[in-house]
Order: sequence, then structure tokens, then C-alpha cells
Amino acid sequence: MKMHIEKVQFEKFNQFKFLFWLLGVFLTFNGTLLAEIKEDLNKTQDNFIDVASITSQTGFGAHSGLTELNGTILAIEEINSRGGVLNKPLRLYSEDNHSETKLTVSIFQKLRSINKISYLIGPNWTEFSTVLAPIANRSKVIMITPTGHSPDLMERRPYVFSMQFPVAEAIKPLSKYLLSRNVDKITIFISPNAYYEMLGNTLEAQISDKLNVKKQIVPADSLDYRTELTKIRQETNTAIVVFLLENGPASTFVKQAKNIGIDPGRLILGPIVRYDEVLKKDHALTEGIIHLDYSVPIPKDFQEMYLTRFKSEPAFGSVLAYDAVYLLKYGIEMCGDDGSKLVDCLAKVNFKGKSGPVKFDQNRNRIITNEVTKIYKITNGTFIQLP
Repeated sequence: MKMHIEKVQFEKFNQFKFLFWLLGVFLTFNGTLLAEIKEDLNKTQDNFIDVASITSQTGFGAHSGLTELNGTILAIEEINSRGGVLNKPLRLYSEDNHSETKLTVSIFQKLRSINKISYLIGPNWTEFSTVLAPIANRSKVIMITPTGHSPDLMERRPYVFSMQFPVAEAIKPLSKYLLSRNVDKITIFISPNAYYEMLGNTLEAQISDKLNVKKQIVPADSLDYRTELTKIRQETNTAIVVFLLENGPASTFVKQAKNIGIDPGRLILGPIVRYDEVLKKDHALTEGIIHLDYSVPIPKDFQEMYLTRFKSEPAFGSVLAYDAVYLLKYGIEMCGDDGSKLVDCLAKVNFKGKSGPVKFDQNRNRIITNEVTKIYKITNGTFIQLP
């Protein structure tokens, strides 16, 4: 019996030994296979230059975000059709932030940790860009926002760039216009929005030493302006500047002002008339109003190219996003696909873009060479430029 037990135990030992050997072979084979797969994936990834895009494709910012995404796509398709960058195609990872600041951050973190992106075109608008800029800079991800800008957006952040022109320069024509008017008081109505608040603060800083300026931040859910407008109607030497959001607040404000009997020539609307669906279509509503058009002229060849590809009209953010991709292209061609070296190269890039000459000053603010701000009076649906 003892011999039998030992024999069984010996046979079991041999069976276990064989299983361990088989497991070792399996793990060795799979380890080699996994290593080969990983190597192949790395080689595949090395064949592309990955570029991420974070824009508002849904939510209140979609009308801008979608056009910026399209501008990015247009440039990438064009560059890839011509051989890519350093013989590598650009590969786009596109994400929708749903017009939410918190989601903008979480999407970026996912793109950085999972997709290992080093380059970001976006996000759109100032409110999303200001939140993400410090995070992108700490992560050493080159962030080029087409339409986001603030006075300190790039300050001590070498990895952050903006294609938008500095607001202080762009708002000067409006300040000059207001100072030429026979008024001694300006009331500014502002939506609680980072971009419009920046416009209001910049305007106040430029004219407050000569005119009495009153700012009113209007809650986003408030659409009744009649009490304030009734007071202002009696102040005949007061001009009214409107930095309210489109598709609701802006058109409602204009309707109520006209119903109360305020002279439309006293109303100066910010860069919203071309985007507000009601104001665009209702010419009687905008008749006689002064309009600040702060945007980038879109060249005809870009309009045709965009229309052919997307069956819709571009916005100024489209052409800025398009040029943002080309800024990245030229920088990589100058200094290679290395973020630490590339940041210095991008600041020195100088090329003729679809939005005009693209070059930056010592603070990486885009230099204005073309007139980007015009003052119009709307007459019979036509924009007539004022001197």
C-alpha cells in the first residue's frame, strides 16, 4: 500500500511538473506575442502624428464649435492629401465637450492618458480655453485654441497659443467710436460669459477715464430688461452697449428696447448679429442699430472649399482653426515632432494664413496686421460701415 501511495504521489508530481512546464511555455509564447503586438502598435502609432480636437459639438456653443472642428478637419485632410507632415499623416481624435467646462477637462485628461496626445487644436471660446490652459501647460501638451483668448491666457504658459487677436486691440475701434459720440454715459449689458465679460471689462478700461461707465451683468435666465430700459430711455445722453448671448437674450433685449421706444441708434450690439438666428432674419428689428463686427474676414477660396466639403457656410472660427493646424505643421517641419523644442519654434513661425498673416509678439499674442474690427450701421438689412 505504501508503495502504491508513493507511486501515485510520484505520478501526480510528474503531472504537476508537466503542467507547470506547459504553463511556462504558454506564458513565454504569449509574452513574446504580446511584446510583438505592443511593438507593432508602437510602430503603427509612430507612423502618425496624433492631433486632438475638443470643441462644442452640442450645447449652447455648438454653432461655433462645429465650424471650428470643420476647419480643423479641412486642414488635416488637405495636409494629408499632400503627404502629411514629415511624411507622416495627421490623425485626428475629435471630442465633444457638450459646451461644459468640467467635461472639457475630463476629456482632455482621457485624451492625454489613453491616446497619449501631444497636440490639441482647441478648445473653442474663452470660457473653455481659460480652464484648460493651465492643465495643458502642466501636461506639456501644445494647445492652440482658435477662438479662445484672454489677457493672461498665455502668460507663463509656453505650451499655450491662441489664433485669436488680442481683445484690447480689437475693441479699440469701438472705444474710439463711443468717444466720438455726443454722450457722457455708457451702460453695458453683459451676459455671465467669460468672453463677453472680457469685452465689457476691456471697453470699460479704455473709456472710463472720459465717460461714465455702468456695467450690468444680466443673469442667464433673465429675459426681462424692461425696467432698466425704461430708466435708460429718459437718459438721452446714454449709449447702450449690448454684450448678450445670441439666440434668446440679445434678440429679446432689442425687441423690448424698440417696444419701449428707445432710438435704435443708441443701441450698439456686440459681435452677435451675424450669429443670432432672429436678428439675422428680422431686418425690421435690427434697422438703425449700430453693430460691432469683431471677426476675421473669410477669403473667397476658403468659403468655396468649406462649402464644397461641408455644404454649409464657414464662420470666422473655421478659418482660425484651419490656420491653427497649419501653424502646427510649419512648427513641426521646422523643429521636429518634439514638444519641448516645438514651443519655441511655434512662437517664431510666420506664414500667410487664410485668416491673414500669422505671427506672434514676444508674449505670444497674435500680431494684428489687418483690420479685424469694424463699426456698422444696419440699414435695410445691409451693413454700412461707419468711418
